[in-house]
Amino acid sequence: MVVKEAYEKRERSSRIQKCSSPQCCINRLPKKFQDQDIFFCSRPGCSSACHFVCSGYYTIEQRHNASQASPECLPCREGEIMTVDDLVAHVDEAIEDIRIRLKEEEESLNELSTEKKELDDILQLSKGATKKRMEAVMAKNGCDPRVYYQALNGNQVRNLFRPATIEELIDVFKDHFDVENLRLLMLDFGKLMSWSRSAILSVAEIEEISILLQSLKRNLRLVHPDLGVIPKLHIMFAHLVTFMKRHKTWGKSSEQGIEGFNALFNKVERRYSTVKNLELRTILMRQYFGNLNYLFDCGENWDNDD
Repeated sequence: MVVKEAYEKRERSSRIQKCSSPQCCINRLPKKFQDQDIFFCSRPGCSSACHFVCSGYYTIEQRHNASQASPECLPCREGEIMTVDDLVAHVDEAIEDIRIRLKEEEESLNELSTEKKELDDILQLSKGATKKRMEAVMAKNGCDPRVYYQALNGNQVRNLFRPATIEELIDVFKDHFDVENLRLLMLDFGKLMSWSRSAILSVAEIEEISILLQSLKRNLRLVHPDLGVIPKLHIMFAHLVTFMKRHKTWGKSSEQGIEGFNALFNKVERRYSTVKNLELRTILMRQYFGNLNYLFDCGENWDNDD
């Protein structure tokens, strides 16, 4: 919509253009949208340097696909210099396409919301024998029975991952499905939790933790084969052992950086949430974080002129 408004203002504007497009709209966009990427037209004989948005590449998907191929300026693609009215019509087509996609997304969201409500009703309102047994075990061990609220505090989690409590919980579900892998996963979490303290670790203990992490990773994949790797899991599996070998303890670590990165990750994920293609969304997010890493993560050579 802001691009359409910019083109409608363009006829009344005499401001200097910021790219080679005959109808550059950047100066008429709100300031927060004026920082737009520029490309060089790939058509032989044309050396125009145009903003993507001034060349009809309005969405993130369009810009990415164009940059991966050979982007061309709008006059080269259309074979003529388009009038402002033509550009407004061009934007209207893009807006209509987005509206259709939004309607499809809304329908999918409504279906998911209905499924979520049904699941919430099962979790919150169910009074079956299995749930009653589970709640009895949780209450006996000092844990809130409504575990699906994710409201357990640290002491409750420690109680939950005690071997005796794990065996009691697993016994509740053993007649319903194969829970052996889940039992092993919970036992791994309980063992790992016992190592999370400010003790000095020996080489043998660090090796034991390394083996435990491999077991935890394997069992986690068996229980949740489609689970994504969140930053905390990545740091634990990829960097924890290296950290302990260097500092001889786990106690010097901090989750402050992880929590900060979680907030940044969620922000970037929301930024690209309109990209429907999951693979493309992942690529764009990796590019974003790669650029940040290039700009800020210089290691110990941050003041090295080389």
